Amino acid sequence: MKFNKPQYKKMDIEQLVILSQENDYKAIEELVKREQKNIFATFSYLHLKTDNVYDLTQEALLHMTKGIHNLKNPKTFKSWLNQIIMHLFYDDLRKIARKPTVISLDNDSDNEENYVTNPQNYIPDKKCKPMEKCLSNELDKMIKTEMRALPEHFRVAIVLRELQGLTYDEIAQEAGIFDENKTYKAIPIVVGGNHLLPAIEEAIIGLEEGETKHVEVDSDNAFGPRDPKLIQLVPMKEFKRQGMTPVPGMRIQSEGATGRILTVNGGRVKVDFNHELAGKDLIYDVEVGEIIDDESDKIKSMIELHYSNPNVDVEKTEIDIVDGVANIKLDEMAKFDQQSYMDITF
Repeated sequence: MKFNKPQYKKMDIEQLVILSQENDYKAIEELVKREQKNIFATFSYLHLKTDNVYDLTQEALLHMTKGIHNLKNPKTFKSWLNQIIMHLFYDDLRKIARKPTVISLDNDSDNEENYVTNPQNYIPDKKCKPMEKCLSNELDKMIKTEMRALPEHFRVAIVLRELQGLTYDEIAQEAGIFDENKTYKAIPIVVGGNHLLPAIEEAIIGLEEGETKHVEVDSDNAFGPRDPKLIQLVPMKEFKRQGMTPVPGMRIQSEGATGRILTVNGGRVKVDFNHELAGKDLIYDVEVGEIIDDESDKIKSMIELHYSNPNVDVEKTEIDIVDGVANIKLDEMAKFDQQSYMDITF
């Protein structure tokens, strides 16, 4: 019986990381080959001294291969490697700063020509002036104070995003709140199309591409207060009739409403049909990534928003607009969708 050899070159990064953690040296070798150019390029942009770049690249690869067993989530490999690179870079900068420039006492430092030919003899004072240091310390103190005042889940999100560079779906996974039914990326919307809460829509009007807005919405203007009448007791027989075994936390659909099972006691199941964000004050940080002007791109964006079939490539959509009427031909994979039609109004 013959077994096919693993095709390391065809594996994605996550597969290579998993095999490397199992001491598969071929996988480690392939991982090093793929990452060494990226690491070298990163250090080249950061560092001015070429000799240091080669040494730092070797150190980063060494740290990567030695520490890969400590990486808990293979999906976060890239951000983990970026942390290694930045730590090594700053460590090297600190080493350079500790090496003072050697100046010969035989040089005539008062000679103006000496400054032109030997400018390194004149060492500028790069230390913060008293006022700058005072303001910097004050700012640092304010940031730390405000960070400590934030709820833990907000602090975690800020650190993972701003300091570790994780994507939003990676942050959700790390924080234990990942929901495969939610979208963790930029989404297209139509201003005035009821795609956002009115308070958010009003706040983003007039923003240009790349601009951001911090919006705080109280519960009354968000998803309203919690309604005790929407917490209902459902007989267990209703679930058994549909072949379902209810458990706390399970989400169900009933007459167009989404509910979450709170408790299961004997023959009764308590279900909360309130919106999951009802009764909560919300904070949004909104960024306008792109303003879509092209008519065909507008149609594609609405297909992406309303028809989220993972097997359908929106870019393969053919759109022909004649006299204000759009003829749309979707990707061939749409033929295999069991949902034959969808009403969209915007």
